[in-house]
Amino acid sequence: MGLFDKDPSFGTDRLASGILDFGNGLQVKLACSTQLAQYQRVNILGTHGRVEIDIPFNAPPDRPCRVSLYPWTHSAQGRFEPTDSKVLDMDICDQYTLQGEVISLAILNDEPVPYGLEDAVGNMRTLEALRHSNESSAWIVL
Repeated sequence: MGLFDKDPSFGTDRLASGILDFGNGLQVKLACSTQLAQYQRVNILGTHGRVEIDIPFNAPPDRPCRVSLYPWTHSAQGRFEPTDSKVLDMDICDQYTLQGEVISLAILNDEPVPYGLEDAVGNMRTLEALRHSNESSAWIVL
């Protein structure tokens, strides 16, 4: 199920949210905004903790991107109790150059790319299903 809010001036998505239901109780809930905050951040929440990525897109050229890991356990009272956190500073790099280099080397060496065409097509089918769900206000089955 997808729900989008479009910028009236640009006609682009400024807030998108969705639920992906994989069956057997497995769901992914997502939200993405391009105009909600003045910074970039990704939070991934799971049953055993949270991952927070600072500046995941358009990495700054003068400082590392930071990935913080916040694991937790379940207490006897059924609450989440934080455990030791860990911070990883990634090497300063141009993420898009690295992606181009990986693809170029795979082509030059006649090797498979890390994520093939099937992965890209699957991602696009999911995005299109979310868009169609937003337009029809209905669940879309893939």
